[in-house]
Amino acid sequence: MSPPDGGAIALADVHAALERVLDPCSLVAGTPLSLREMGLLRGVEVRGDGVVAVRFGVTGPGCTFLAALGQGVLDAVGAVPGVRRVEVALDAEGHWHEGLMSPDGRRRLAAARGPVDVALAPARSR
Repeated sequence: MSPPDGGAIALADVHAALERVLDPCSLVAGTPLSLREMGLLRGVEVRGDGVVAVRFGVTGPGCTFLAALGQGVLDAVGAVPGVRRVEVALDAEGHWHEGLMSPDGRRRLAAARGPVDVALAPARSR
């Protein structure tokens, strides 16, 4: 598959494809957020030979959705015109925190969570 004009792979097309890769935990929370919105996308490189390399992180070291996220990246980026191969790598060095999220992602997540009202029950004595 090659781009319609026979040119190089457009980085904007790769980023648009990655917007469709949703973080499974955000789906469970009822607020679908992309890898970018979650702050999980660590790097994208488009090479002249039709190869796109994507580096991403996860929200925690025990993430059970790692394989699903990787497959989502492979499927989405692999469908971009001109992409011949997708290389996916996990960035295990960076530790995720909410500050890495996009401002819109943080806003949407906060709105979905609603106000937090924690009432502590009085301790019982025995």
